[in-house]
Amino acid sequence: VDVQPIATEISKLRVFLSLIVDAKIDDIAENRGIKPLPNLEFKFVTANSLVGLEEEPLTFHEMLPGYQELKDARELYFNSRGEDKSDIKHSFVNAQKLIIANAGNLFRSNNLKKKATWNPFKNEPADFFDPEWMFGVLEFDIVIGNPPYGGTKISDEVKNTFGLGSKDPYGAFLARFLGGYNIPTPLKNRGVLAFIVSDTFMTIKSHLPLRRMIMQNYIHKMIRVHPDTFK
Repeated sequence: VDVQPIATEISKLRVFLSLIVDAKIDDIAENRGIKPLPNLEFKFVTANSLVGLEEEPLTFHEMLPGYQELKDARELYFNSRGEDKSDIKHSFVNAQKLIIANAGNLFRSNNLKKKATWNPFKNEPADFFDPEWMFGVLEFDIVIGNPPYGGTKISDEVKNTFGLGSKDPYGAFLARFLGGYNIPTPLKNRGVLAFIVSDTFMTIKSHLPLRRMIMQNYIHKMIRVHPDTFK
């Protein structure tokens, strides 16, 4: 997940190159034994992972018309080709519309608008991230990332949402994925979070709220690497 479309596209390209390089050539097999490249729209998502959807009451999404079709389309699209690929795209969009049309008051209005307008087949960033709607999974076992820090600053709204004292983005990412301040996290309970971040959160005064939040959550290991390591 990345908020920048170019980063998502480069990640897809990197996966394609890895698959091609690792492919085993068989000159007598069809297409020399090289498998067609997969479709990665439901594996690499362009979205703002700091922003989740509002918490919903128990909704029984699985019982809504279109929910199973949505799930099936997500799974079938990965290896689809030609007309099948186009048909599955239409199936996904139609299933999405069917769920929204039958949801009634099950979705909060703000969530409804975001879910209805998200299109994984367009190279446009979504202003939210929801693992179930976008990837078909409720939570992740492992989250790995390199959040921005230094020049970029988060908005006051995001800062206040996570109860932070600093506007460094990496603090918001830590709070989001550690589940601090009652913010739902996409990481499973006892899941593994691996972030490369600045070490300033350990010492500076403005990161005191972040330090308190970290100490209230389970931390497996903290590694501080000396800058000379990378010279």
